[in-house]
Amino acid sequence: MFAALLPVVLLLVMAQVSEGGLDSRSLAVLGVLSAVNAALRPAMGAGTAGIESVFFLLVLAGRVFGPGFGYLLGFTSLFASALLTAGVGPWLPYQMMCAGWVGLVAGLLPGG
Repeated sequence: MFAALLPVVLLLVMAQVSEGGLDSRSLAVLGVLSAVNAALRPAMGAGTAGIESVFFLLVLAGRVFGPGFGYLLGFTSLFASALLTAGVGPWLPYQMMCAGWVGLVAGLLPGG
């Protein structure tokens, strides 16, 4: 599953860059937010005080930067977090997919 998802993510990044939805600044923001999300997950993860920090940042970034950015942030932040915490296993592709969907849906919410 992971081998199938990685080319899809790379194609999505290339599509976002080529259509103008992801320029160099937003690509840098994607990297920084992925790193912040990966660093916060072990420290404040597992629902500390009832708040899951990974999804909090995903929803905010997806809402502000759009659905494509939120989807990519979900994939990259969970991947980086798994590498940091040695949490790479058969569940990782499914976690990455679900986190990507959370960011995507947050970006597709209607404006208020």
